[in-house]
Formats: sequence, C-alpha cells, structure tokens
Amino acid sequence: MRLLLAILLITITLSVSAQTTDSTKVRMNSVRLKAISIKAPRPVYSMDGEIVSYNVANDRTINGLTAMDAIKNSPTVEVDEEGNITMRGSEKVQVWLNGYPTGMNGASLKAFFESLPAEAIERIEVIKNPSGKYMVEDGSHIINIVTSSKLRRSELLMFGASASNRPYFSPWASYLLKNDRLTMNLYANFGNTNSYANEHGYSIFLRDNGTSVDTSQRNTYRDTSGGHQINSSLWFNLSYIVDSVTDISVMSMYTFQRQLAAISNYNYEYWHYYPDSLHYLYSNRTNRTGYNGSGFTNISFKHRFRKKGHNISFGLSSNYSNNWNDITLTRDYTPLSSLLSPVIADYSKLQGKSAGRLSLSLSANYTLPLGENDELSLRATGSPINRHTNTTNNYYADLAVNPELFNISDSLRNGTVYSNSPSTSLNLSWRHQWKRLTMSIDLWGQSKRLRSEYRKFFPDSSTYHFLTVEPSLNLTLRTKSMHYLRFKYNLAFTNPSASNLTASRTYGEDSYSIGNPNIKSSHTHKFNLSWNKYFSGGSSIGIESYANFTADGIESVTETTVEPDLWLGRILQYTIPYNVGQSHKIGIESNATWRPASYFNIRLYANLYNDGYSIDYPTGTQSDDNTSCNFRISTTTKIAKRVNINVSGSYNSPQMMLFGEKQSSFNLSLSVSGTFFDDRLSAYVKVTDPFNWNRSQNWTYAPLYQSYNSHHSDSRFITLGISWRFGKAELEWQAHKGASED
Repeated sequence: MRLLLAILLITITLSVSAQTTDSTKVRMNSVRLKAISIKAPRPVYSMDGEIVSYNVANDRTINGLTAMDAIKNSPTVEVDEEGNITMRGSEKVQVWLNGYPTGMNGASLKAFFESLPAEAIERIEVIKNPSGKYMVEDGSHIINIVTSSKLRRSELLMFGASASNRPYFSPWASYLLKNDRLTMNLYANFGNTNSYANEHGYSIFLRDNGTSVDTSQRNTYRDTSGGHQINSSLWFNLSYIVDSVTDISVMSMYTFQRQLAAISNYNYEYWHYYPDSLHYLYSNRTNRTGYNGSGFTNISFKHRFRKKGHNISFGLSSNYSNNWNDITLTRDYTPLSSLLSPVIADYSKLQGKSAGRLSLSLSANYTLPLGENDELSLRATGSPINRHTNTTNNYYADLAVNPELFNISDSLRNGTVYSNSPSTSLNLSWRHQWKRLTMSIDLWGQSKRLRSEYRKFFPDSSTYHFLTVEPSLNLTLRTKSMHYLRFKYNLAFTNPSASNLTASRTYGEDSYSIGNPNIKSSHTHKFNLSWNKYFSGGSSIGIESYANFTADGIESVTETTVEPDLWLGRILQYTIPYNVGQSHKIGIESNATWRPASYFNIRLYANLYNDGYSIDYPTGTQSDDNTSCNFRISTTTKIAKRVNINVSGSYNSPQMMLFGEKQSSFNLSLSVSGTFFDDRLSAYVKVTDPFNWNRSQNWTYAPLYQSYNSHHSDSRFITLGISWRFGKAELEWQAHKGASED
C-alpha cells in the first residue's frame, strides 16, 4: 500500500512538473513570438550605399498631399513652380519612375506627379553622382520614385500655357498613357519671346617692346541689343515591359529655335598710339536671323536573369544638330585725327554661318552579383561617329546699290572647320558591402582619336590620339541613428579640343583666335568627404568638404600682337590656350533642411572655398588665389493643402578667373501656386528678379591685355502659368509589408 501511494505521489509530481514546464514553454514561446512579430518601422530617411531614400510610406504627415509635395520633401531636392527639379543648384537631374527614366520635362512632369496622391509612393531614392552602372551622363544626379501601388492604367491629357511681361508666351500639351506594360508620353510646346540687354566697357592693349611695357591702344564701347525669337520642342518617350525579365524603352526629343530678329548697335571710340597716333569713332549695326535645330534619340534594352541582381542592358544613343545664321553688318567710321590710316573705311558685309553635329554611341552594361555582399559591373561604350562641321561665308556688299550684289569675297574669314573624334571606353566597377559600410571601386578607361581639318585661309590638318585611365573610390557608412558619411576620390582627365590644338587662325572683325599645338591633357585629383544627419521628422543637416588639385589645366588667355597685324594693318587682340601649371579649389559646404510640418520646409546652403592657380607665362610665372562664398536659401509653405508659396534667393561673392575677376551676383524669386477642382487645374504666379539685379561685371588683367565689361539684361518680369488635366491615374493598391532597419 505504501509502495502504491509512493508511486501515485511520484506520478502526480511528475505530471504537475510537466504541466508547469509546458506552461513555461508556452509563455516563453508566446514572448518569443511576440518579439518576432514586433517590427521596427523604417525611419523617414534611410541609406544604402550611394542611395539616400525618403520613405514616403513611413511619413504620416504627407497623407492627403500630392506626389509632387513628396518630391519637394526629398533630401537636397528643390522644385520650382514650373516643375524644374534641381539638386543643390545643379540642373543635371534625371527623374526615374520605378527604375526607368520618365522622359518628361518640367511642365508635364509637374502635371503628372500633381495628379498622383503621395500615398501612391513607397519611397524616393536620391542618388548624387551615381556610379557607372546607372549609365547616366557624368555629373548627373538621379531621383527614382518607387510607387507603393501598381499603376493599373493611367491616361492623362494635359494642356497649359505660361506668359510674362517680357513679353513671352508659351502654350504646351502633354499626353500620358500607362498600363501594366506600356508607358507612353508625348509633350509639345511653343514659345514666343523678346529680349533686351545693354552693356558697356573698355579695353587696353599693352605692348612689350623689350625694355618696358607701353600702351599701344585703348578703346571704349557701348551696346544696346534686342531680339525676337520663337521656339518649339517635341518629346516622345515609350517604354514596354516584354515580360517579367525584359523591357525596352525609346526616348526622343527635338527642339527648334527661329531667330526672327536680333539687332545690336555697338558704338566704339579708339585711340591708337602705335604705330600711328589715331583717334576715331565707329559704329557697328548687326541684324541676325537664323534657326537652330537639335535633338537626340535613346534606345535601351534590359534583361534580368533569374539570379537577383544579375542583368544585362544595351543602349543606342544619337545626337544631332544643325543651325544657320544670316548676319548683316554695317560699319560707319568717323575719323577725328588728321592722319587717317588707309585701312579705315566704311563698309557693309553679308555673312552666312552654318554648323552641324552628328554623334552615335553604342553601350552595353553587365551586372553580376558575386555573392550576398558583392557586385561586379562592366560597361562598354563605343562612339564610332562624333562629327562637327562649321562653315563661314562672308561677302562685302554695296547694300545701298543692290543688296543682292556681292562685290568682294572675304577670303580671310571664309572656310570650313571639320572635326571627328570617335572613342571607345570601358568601365569596371566592384561593389562590396559590410552591413553598414559600402565600398565601390571603379576603373574607367577611354581611347579617343581626334581628327580635325581647317579648310580656310590658314589651312591645318592634324590627328591626335588620347588614352586615359581614371580610377575612383567611394566609401559610404550609415548608422542606426541615421548618420550618413561618404568619402569619394577620383582622378579625372580633360583632353584638348580641336580648337585648342590647331595652328590655324580664325579671324573675327577686329580679333582672331589661334590654338596651341603644345597643349597637353590635364588631370585633376578630386577628394570629397561629407557627413549628413537625418532626423525622423524629415529635417537634416550636413557638412561637405572637397579639394580639387589640377595639373596642366587648359585655359585661354587674351593677348595683343606686338606689331600691326599683316592682314588688318593694326594692333589686334587674340586668344590662345595655355596649360595652367597648377590650380586648386578647396572648400566646405554646409546644408540644412528644417521641416516642422509636411507643408513647410526651409533649406539653406552655404559654401566657402578658396581657388588659385600658377601659370608659366611667356613673361614669367603668374599666380593668384581668392576666397569666395555663396549662399542659397529657399522656403516652401503649403496653405490648406492647396496653395504653395515659394521664396528663394542666392548670393555669390566675387569670383576669380584666370587673369580676371567676376563681380558678385544676387538672385531672388517669389511665387504662388495652387491646385483646384479636384487637382485638375493648376496655376502659378512668379516674380523673377524683382529688383532687377541681373547684372554682370568682369575685369581682365592679363599681362598684355586689360579690360572691363558690364552687361545688364532686363530680367525683372512676372510670369503667369496655368494647366488643366483630363483623365486620371487608376491605382491597384498593394499591401504594405513591414520592414525593420538593421
């Protein structure tokens, strides 16, 4: 009996113990499951390598606003009332949608993203100075809008117009069609505008006679000019998703500008001290008409393999342009000296100029993931055609007798300049990631052949070959507390152009330009170190330091002839390029964005830098340096989620040039814009340069040439704009998935 009781007691104890253990396990599993189910929300900003993302889906304050409002809140991105997007003042910005270029410009871009709610966007990726795998032009930036919903079908027809008191008038129209596979966008505009400007200045020619430097000539001038032109453009963009792994796209643009009249009236007063003492006045009146047409076409094909990140793409790009100008020049002299040189005589001239360019480029880009944390990219580009042709034909004519009668051919200035510079380049990029630290190493090489012919009074023919190799290193580090550090180094080469190298002279009316066959390629070491801190509310601060050191930089210098020119009979100014021995630009930039609410933000940029140079000039080594600064501030406020108020201003202190200085400049603009009638109607009013500050002054103090120029154009005007949209964007919402920030 005792044994039975003992066995029963042991069984009960074990059962209670097992139940207690099972209960503990259940509680532990419950806790463990709860720990797994808790997801830390992504912050408003996040970083991954060279990409800084604004996570719109995690920004609750953006609800009820438009996609354009979300773009305005992206880090370092600024949008004006016309839809033009810049990043830290740079206009070289490409806007992509879900990894593909939109092909839209300011007006249609603005209209499209104002028709989308902000809730349709998952995130906006900002890529400053993207690496070679993105296949964009050097110096460009990318803004990639990633939607959180599938655009099942969007069909928008948009009309608009803008006008100002310049006067200026520009109507436009845009059509957008988008479904699961096809995206098509058409945009066309027309513009009619007038312009007006005036300038004045002086120049002094110096002559080195071996023992001293004397003034050989000086002059003053004043000019008033105005013009009337029309312009138009047509954009076409088509992208088609063949299947889940293959897509193609075509983008094409053509612009046309017709110069109806461009009239300039120059009045000069000259004093000649060598070889004769002369004092005279003359006036130049020019009337220019002509046109300029240009365009490009890009075709791309992309295929993604089964392995994530493994893809290949091909591209074909063509650029073309051609223009002509008919110029009538009339010159009238008023001699004030008793001694009159025989070269001084009134004349009239008819001039025709034409220029054309054609280029073709082929590219292939291959990306291969080497593992979970490594990626290799290879890009090859070939440009078999890159041709430029410029032709000038001048004739002296007796316009008073018969405008159609050409009396004398100006053989000194007539002729054709032809150049072709085919090239082949290869870019190899390796990217490795250690959790929060990302390293990219790029190696870019190019082989370029430059062939030029000057078929004119001073003939010249030359062929050059350039081989360059440019390495770069990019390191980025992100932290949990949203600090973002970046270091970048690259070595860049600049090759001389045909005009830099030719021994041929190109004459104007009173001057000429000539190349320097001894010019060689320049190279620059570029260092960049930046730090940014992003806050959960959308504000940010940052500091960026940079240092560029250039050897043999190519710069043009204005000089004067020692003796009277053989062909024009007087002392002339001319320009010639030199290799600047050493130059540098070292600076620091600070930036801050304060965003207390989704409808209000203030951006501030301040830049302080020092630049300088040292050049081995024929008269001795010349050097100079200067410290400059610039500031830019902009603010955007939204009232009642309908009306935007934008104010922006900038200041640039005096800047140094080679043997010269450029004055400080100011800029200010104010605008009010809004959307109405269920976001179908948009309108804006913009006041540009209300104090008419658009004035530039330049001083040149080269060893043998000194000058001053003041140019002022009437840039104070008010612009009105309006657009209307028909159709809508149908969205197929996808469930948002939680994400954790590691």
